[in-house]
Amino acid sequence: MLMQRLWKEGYEWDSPISSELASAWALFASELPLVSGIRIARHIPVQSSSHAQLIGFSDASLKGYAAVVYLRLLYVNASPTIHLITAKSKVAPLKSGQADELLSVPRLELCGALLLAQVLQRVQGTMASVVTLSSIHAWTDSTVVLSWLTNVQVQYKIFVTNRLNKIKELIPTCEWHHVVTSQNPADCVSRGMFPKDALDHRLYWDGPSWLYEPNDEWSSATFQPLAPHEVPEQASHTLSAVTLATHVDDPEWFKRFSSLTRLQRVISYMHRFIDRARKRQSVLGYIRHTELERSLFLVIRLTQDQHFSALRKSLTSVPPEASPISLARLSPYIDSEGIIRVGGRLRHSVLHDDAKNPILLPKVCSLSTLLIRHYHLQYLHAGPQLISSLLVQRYWIMSARAAIRRITFKCISCTRQKATAPIPIMADLPPARVRPSRPFAHVGVDYAGPFLIKEGRRKQARSVKGYLALFVCMVIKAVHIEVVSDLTTDAFIAALHRFVSRRGLPSDIYSDCGTNFKGANRDLQRLFSEPAAQELYSGAI
Repeated sequence: MLMQRLWKEGYEWDSPISSELASAWALFASELPLVSGIRIARHIPVQSSSHAQLIGFSDASLKGYAAVVYLRLLYVNASPTIHLITAKSKVAPLKSGQADELLSVPRLELCGALLLAQVLQRVQGTMASVVTLSSIHAWTDSTVVLSWLTNVQVQYKIFVTNRLNKIKELIPTCEWHHVVTSQNPADCVSRGMFPKDALDHRLYWDGPSWLYEPNDEWSSATFQPLAPHEVPEQASHTLSAVTLATHVDDPEWFKRFSSLTRLQRVISYMHRFIDRARKRQSVLGYIRHTELERSLFLVIRLTQDQHFSALRKSLTSVPPEASPISLARLSPYIDSEGIIRVGGRLRHSVLHDDAKNPILLPKVCSLSTLLIRHYHLQYLHAGPQLISSLLVQRYWIMSARAAIRRITFKCISCTRQKATAPIPIMADLPPARVRPSRPFAHVGVDYAGPFLIKEGRRKQARSVKGYLALFVCMVIKAVHIEVVSDLTTDAFIAALHRFVSRRGLPSDIYSDCGTNFKGANRDLQRLFSEPAAQELYSGAI
C-alpha cells in the first residue's frame, strides 16, 4: 500500500517523501521485529474417522482485497476444530489508464471473491489426498456480490461477467453465505494491520466463534437478494434500427445470357427487325461494330435506370438536386447518349473520353457480371488486378475489386488450375537414421564438383578438374571429405579405402545410382565372392 501511494504521488527514486509517509514507514519498520513472535501450528491432527470442510472468507476495501481459508475438522465424539490454512491479499488495482481512480467497492468485493475461489480451488486440490472434504463454504459481507452470484438471469457488464464465470468454474459446488463485517476475518487483511495488532487478533487466527457450532446453528447474517432492477453493473441493451435496402433485380430476359457478345448480337438483330418494321434503312450482312456499341449503350441505360434511378432524377431535375452521399464524390453527370458517367479531374489529359469519364455501373447487376466475365475469358482467365486495370479504361464499377473477386472465384477452370495437390504423408525414417550407433557406422556418399585444382603453387601451374567425395554419417550428420581425381570406379574405391582407414569400416553405405558407385559395388562384390577372399576373412574370424 505504501508503494502504491508513492507511485500515485509521483515520487522519484531519489526524491524525499512527505512526513506523513515517513511516519507510516517508521511505525511499520519499528514493529517488524514483533513478527518473530508469531507462532503458527503447522500440524493438523487428521483422524481416519474425521471429515473436513473448507471455510473461506473474502472482503475488500479501498486499500485492497483479501481471502482467508480455514479447515474445519469434524469428529464423531468431539467438538470441531478450526485451523488457519492460508490467507492472501492484494492491493486494490487502479483503473486502466487512470492513475488516480480506484475500482468501485462492489468490483473490489468481486475481485476478493474471485481471489477466494482461486485459493479454495488450490487448497482443495492439495487437501483431497489427505482428508475427505465433505463441503466447501464461502462467506462475504457484500450483498451486491451475492446478488450477482444468485441472479443468473441478469446480464452484466464484461468485467463482472468474466469474474462470475471464473468463480463458478473454479468452485462449482461451493455454498455462498453472507456475514457481517465485524465477524469477517478477511476484513482486517483487506484493510491492513500492523504486526502488533496481528499478534492477538483471535478472529483472524481462530475464525468466528460460531464456526465451532454445528452447521445448522451457524449465525449467518440474513441476506435478502437485491431485485433484478436494483443490481448494479447490468449490461445496457441497445436497440438498433436496421433499414433493409430493397434489392433491385434485373429483368428476367437479361439473366438468360451468359456472354456479353451474345447479348449484344441478339439486341442488334432486334434493332434490325425494328428498323425494318418501321421501314427505316435496314442493314444486311454481318453485325457491325456500331450496332454492337448501340446495343451495349441500350443495356447500360437500362441498367442505370434500374439501379441509379434516384441519381438520374437528381441530375435531370431543374435546378439539379444534390446527388446521394455515396455517389457525390464521383461527380456524376449525364452525357449526350443519356449515360451516367463519372466526372473527375482528367479533363485536360490526353486519354480518350471513356478513360477520362468512365461509365458508372453498380456492383451487383447482370451487366457488371457479364463485363467482368468477358474480360476474364478474353484475356485467358486473367486475374483480378488485370481485369480491374482493363475495366477502368471504360467502366467504373462500384466496389469493383470485390465484384471481380466474387466472379473469378466461381470460374471452374481457374479453380482447377489453382488446386493444390495433396502432400503425401512421409514414410518412417530408416533404422540407420534413428538407432544409436558409432559414428560413420551408416553413411551416405555423394560427389560434389567439379572444382578446378592447381597442380602446384606456381603461377603457371596447370588447373585440372577434381571432385569431393562426401561421406555423411546417417546418425550424427558428421561429414568426412575426400579429394577424388575423377569419376571412375577406381578413384572412388581409392577414396573409400582412405575413408575406411580413417573412420573404420561402415556397415551400410547409401548412394545414388551413379556409374562409379555401381561399378564399385560390382567390383567389391566380385572381390568378396572369390574363394581366396572368403578363406582370408573366415580365417580372420
